[in-house]
Amino acid sequence: MINVQTLTLGPMYNNTYIITDEVTGDVAVVDPSFRLRALLESVDSMKYKVKLILLTHRHFDHLLGAAALKELTGAKIAIHALDKDGLTDPEISRAAFQGRLSADVQTPVSADIHLTDGDLLYLGKTEIEVLHTPGHTEGSVCFMIGNALFSGDTLFAGDIGRTDLPTGDMDDMRRSLRNIAARPGIGAVYPGHGEATTLAAELANNPYLNGEC
Repeated sequence: MINVQTLTLGPMYNNTYIITDEVTGDVAVVDPSFRLRALLESVDSMKYKVKLILLTHRHFDHLLGAAALKELTGAKIAIHALDKDGLTDPEISRAAFQGRLSADVQTPVSADIHLTDGDLLYLGKTEIEVLHTPGHTEGSVCFMIGNALFSGDTLFAGDIGRTDLPTGDMDDMRRSLRNIAARPGIGAVYPGHGEATTLAAELANNPYLNGEC
């Protein structure tokens, strides 16, 4: 069993998730984002339990906190191999193009784990399955934990992530969405932005999943 805490941070309303294995107390953080102080304060009391920093893709608004969080906790950073350079290159992460959210905001840091489709990670007693879901970026992934899907910018409530940025591709996105739709056992969906939803709700109402788009 896991406990999920949601922090919605920064001007782009990014969702950062703090996931705790309720048996061991081990913690993973998904997509550490803006307003780093708020995030670090949230994990400070459990910093020695933070084992994994799970990144759904390369964009700056999903990884700006990764370096500081790793320094505080010693946790391992995991990102798909195709998106790993976003951790060290602000042009690839798009931090370089954000005006006041400049390249100086991003502290380069290397990944410890280069993910591929089907990889299994473990947080205490909890199994984390990696689903490679290209479309938003070539290295986008979702994390399947129990019956919960942490979908990054692949799937939102009623919408999907944009595909017009570098390495984005609508055909890849459609394939990824079909794979998610066909995946058994998905209940809750925790997206990178916006409200949590369920796969059943998205199959019924999301035009990209119900055939309207």
